[in-house]
Amino acid sequence: MPLTTALTGLTAEEAARRLREQGPNEIEEKRENVIIKILRSFVSPITFMLLAASGLSLAAGRVFDFYFILALLALNVVVSLWHEWKTDNALEELRKKLSVSVTVLRDGTWREINSKLLVRGDVVECTVGNMVPADITIADAKNLQLNEAVLTGESLPKEKNTGDTAYSGSSVVSGTLRGEVTATGAKTFFGKIVGSVETSGRRSAMERDILSITKFLMLASLTAIVLLTAALLHEHKPLIDILLLDLSLLIAGLPVSLPTVMTLIVSLGAALLAAKDALVRRLAALEDLANVNLLLTDKTGTLTESTITLERVYAYAPYDEEQMLRLAAAGVSPSDKNLLDQAVALGARKRGLASLGAVLDFTPGDSLRKRSTVLLSLDEGQTLVSVGTPPIIEGLCAFTAELKARVEQDIAAAAAGGSQ
Repeated sequence: MPLTTALTGLTAEEAARRLREQGPNEIEEKRENVIIKILRSFVSPITFMLLAASGLSLAAGRVFDFYFILALLALNVVVSLWHEWKTDNALEELRKKLSVSVTVLRDGTWREINSKLLVRGDVVECTVGNMVPADITIADAKNLQLNEAVLTGESLPKEKNTGDTAYSGSSVVSGTLRGEVTATGAKTFFGKIVGSVETSGRRSAMERDILSITKFLMLASLTAIVLLTAALLHEHKPLIDILLLDLSLLIAGLPVSLPTVMTLIVSLGAALLAAKDALVRRLAALEDLANVNLLLTDKTGTLTESTITLERVYAYAPYDEEQMLRLAAAGVSPSDKNLLDQAVALGARKRGLASLGAVLDFTPGDSLRKRSTVLLSLDEGQTLVSVGTPPIIEGLCAFTAELKARVEQDIAAAAAGGSQ
């Protein structure tokens, strides 16, 4: 794509300096310090009750019970922290797998780098299938359409022109763009949205239920202790016996292992999801999702692997299936990230099929032409091959009535079977 605006990009030295000043192009995950996590584990009704129970045990001379309750409390904290640590590690490995590469102009040369290394002032290029890695002011655009559903909820692609902004998190549906990065990380439009969501302090359903259960059991235990203590004191029973009975009631009424068990279950679930490349940012959110009975999405919802494979080749005389696939593979760019073009190229490679001839000229497809065109040099001479949508290709062919009916029948059958 020829540049219409002078874009020189940054030098590697300048980019490194800006990276140190601005930080990496990523939305920083807010992680609590281990000491804060430990202190937060102790700030709960159950912890206070256990500490009260241990104090009563010590006052009653039950030294073993005193240390046992403290050991149980420490075990709850250790198990919770251990499983949170395992889950955090699994999510970190997943984030590394989901890292995105981007084409950037550095030192006057186009190169592939990790999107985390982008800085303001970088010049980048995005083509079909690319995720926009940062907020970019578009300097050059060709038939450009972006999917901004993740930002706006709008299902239809939005056309973008020179001077517009391509926002981080959107994806290129058609065309290409080159532009200058104007915002990275949390300063992007998408980063501000994520930041506003993370400020919410709403408790999950699981956390509310655990707190309600704990409060009810605490109230019931304390009520029983107060009434029983008053009755026994009225009857002049020994104080040590009253303390031991109060201690028994207090420990019996506490769901001592409930927080540990719930954290264990949710952490294991998050680890299993991470192994399947599902990112869980907040453990308690898993329980909320488990309460969902219906998950509704419109036709733009991506609930698949986002992978397209070549299932069948329809061939028409004078070509057989092998020749047809070799011609189609020659008509798509191997560097194009369009999923349909990638499926054709991969299908030919899996069958061990090489191009029929040398490529003399290639014109990539776009949203206007809806086809790509390649000029091949074959043994019998030069041949022009076009690959695109059926209506466009039909308009280029001189079909007989019989062949036209057969082609349309094959297209209808493939569409009915769910083919693209």
